[in-house]
Amino acid sequence: MIDGWTASFRESPLGSKASTEDAGPLALQAAWRRVLRARTTGRFVGSKAWRSLYGPLVACPDARFVIGQLGQSLDGRIATSTGQSHYINGHEAIVHLHRLRALVDAVVVGVGTAVADDPALTVRHVEGTSPCRVVIDPAGRTPFESKVFAPDGCRRLVVTRVGTRTRLPDGVQSVPI
Repeated sequence: MIDGWTASFRESPLGSKASTEDAGPLALQAAWRRVLRARTTGRFVGSKAWRSLYGPLVACPDARFVIGQLGQSLDGRIATSTGQSHYINGHEAIVHLHRLRALVDAVVVGVGTAVADDPALTVRHVEGTSPCRVVIDPAGRTPFESKVFAPDGCRRLVVTRVGTRTRLPDGVQSVPI
């Protein structure tokens, strides 16, 4: 028996091959633009599949959400046996991740991810604005030249322990707590 979530996912922009390939890139782009518009208007015009995936995030523009996201392989791992974690979960999941980034105000990572993966944390695979990038780094270990600090117009924050001295690029704000 298929549960409601599985059925909804199979009909969604991620779950069906038809929705990602046969619909064509222009149809997918138009559907995604409707989602982005809904973020500011609160009025979602689109298919049930898109509404089930992104509707809760755009239905109330002033609502506050925390979303946990991680890449995971079919066997439940978040990295390969060698520790490689980039793109472990496929193209469709990467596109979904970038759509989530385009809908949120900030992306938060820990210093371990910032050091090991050097993520950009930007929106690249879909249309949309990149969110504020936040690194939780109590001891100030994130390298100065990290992609997360790139001066691309997005707000960049580093959360540190009170009293931590850290050298940050221009425009990166330190938030001691």
